[in-house]
Amino acid sequence: MDPGHIKSVQEGAKDNCIEDSPINTENVNRSSMRWFENYRAKNCEGMQVTTDILPNGYVRVQIPGNNIDVTYNPLSTNIDQWQRDWYLQIGETFD
Repeated sequence: MDPGHIKSVQEGAKDNCIEDSPINTENVNRSSMRWFENYRAKNCEGMQVTTDILPNGYVRVQIPGNNIDVTYNPLSTNIDQWQRDWYLQIGETFD
């Protein structure tokens, strides 16, 4: 019932290294990531999603079919930077 597992549930409980890892943090996943997860469930069904954990610990998510390409710090505590549609800001990095 952890809200951090929304994406896994919405995508049929497929294995997801982000939602089931130590980087599943209170600040990012409980609000900002939930916005993205809900958007993906409604608007990106059946599209290819690429999620990369970068060497600096950041995560890059690309959904070419919906023109999404963002990078974020999953350990961020800077919640004020994350506007509701942050995932639509192409090429942006969120700390």
